[in-house]
Amino acid sequence: MPKFRWQPKAGATGRYQDKATGRFVSSKAVRSELDGFLDGATDPVKSLADQLRDGSLNVNDWETGMRRVVKNTHLAAIAEERGGWENMTQSDYGRSGQIIREQYGYLRVFAGQVADGTQPLNGRFDVRSNLYVKAGRESFYKSKQAAGKKNGLTHVQSKLNPADHCWECEKFDGKWYEIGDKSYKLPGQRICNKNCKCSELYGVMVDGTVIMAGA
Repeated sequence: MPKFRWQPKAGATGRYQDKATGRFVSSKAVRSELDGFLDGATDPVKSLADQLRDGSLNVNDWETGMRRVVKNTHLAAIAEERGGWENMTQSDYGRSGQIIREQYGYLRVFAGQVADGTQPLNGRFDVRSNLYVKAGRESFYKSKQAAGKKNGLTHVQSKLNPADHCWECEKFDGKWYEIGDKSYKLPGQRICNKNCKCSELYGVMVDGTVIMAGA
């Protein structure tokens, strides 16, 4: 039996609650679970890379395997944000599909570069491969923003991670942006790319002032 239940009306976009204690799980803990999952998801990426290098996979088979990793990663990231697979709606699956198709397009170009030799099977290849997993963080926050907007939230604020950040993360930190504002970049879309560890807070505009609604 799951240890946690999902409370869709709690916090900004819903929160996990410990069934035994009734305490809500912090957004930091949820994010830590996501990061742990994404770290683990790099294992099949490494395995596929090793098989491509030793010749047991050709480029087409490698791309097929990577497509599977991409699909599973982004679906799981959004499902975690939505409180579990049982809470996924058609809209959530539609959003997931759009993200996954976009990633497939990038992967197709990547595979073409591997096939024609413009992308050697070196360390840069490994870094690029892992980015397809790390992009799950971006999908997590895309889902949160969509859920927040549906719940009546109007604004988003980036929260700086104290350890790993770039100057764009510093630029966005602590400032409110309207959800959908093109001048704002999601964690994962900034200079530090898919390695971004920043999180988000959400708010609603009331009489010209943004009131924080939580993470």
